[in-house]
Amino acid sequence: MGAAGLTSVLSNFTPELCVSVYEAWAAGDAARAISLHETAKPLADAMFIECSPLAVKYAMATAGMLSPKTRLPIVELSDSSKSLVQAIIGKEVAF
Repeated sequence: MGAAGLTSVLSNFTPELCVSVYEAWAAGDAARAISLHETAKPLADAMFIECSPLAVKYAMATAGMLSPKTRLPIVELSDSSKSLVQAIIGKEVAF
């Protein structure tokens, strides 16, 4: 593995976590970087259960980071996907 940076949908919702992964890797602490990555993976995967950016916008709205209102071409996340994202957010609050 190796990188000089990243572009991440997840970083819109959990920027601190994404920065921590990068900083751990840049500092040579692969074990911590991998551990943080594995912790974030379910949430990162959930960000793509429907077309991006629906899930990340829903997660951010749920956290009070932005309005839940959408406008075309963005539509609302389906109820089943909302439930999945909400369940994962609830598990991952400790980020």
